[in-house]
Amino acid sequence: RPPEEASPRRHRGSPRERAMKDWARRWVTRLRKIDDAEAKLPKSLARAKKRPAGECEWIRCCNPHCGKWRAISTAVDGRVLESRGQWFCVMNSWDEELASCAAPQEIPET
Repeated sequence: RPPEEASPRRHRGSPRERAMKDWARRWVTRLRKIDDAEAKLPKSLARAKKRPAGECEWIRCCNPHCGKWRAISTAVDGRVLESRGQWFCVMNSWDEELASCAAPQEIPET
């Protein structure tokens, strides 16, 4: 049949719609992984009470070739991480996608 008569079920949306659906699916997966990681946190790292969603703590990678900033999970106490001395991107146990110096920085350069 001609393309204009094609079934709407076979039409999967515009490239932009498909990209947005793919992005949303990856984001939901990422949020689920973060929740799973937070549930597995050692009590020594966990906060007594989560920070409000709008508040964000940051930690900087100590690798001299990296130095990227990473957001700390709302369930993690940033003071505990800082008290341990050096911190590197690979130590990011709450967000696997950013647990590498190769991952992009989360905040813009200042």
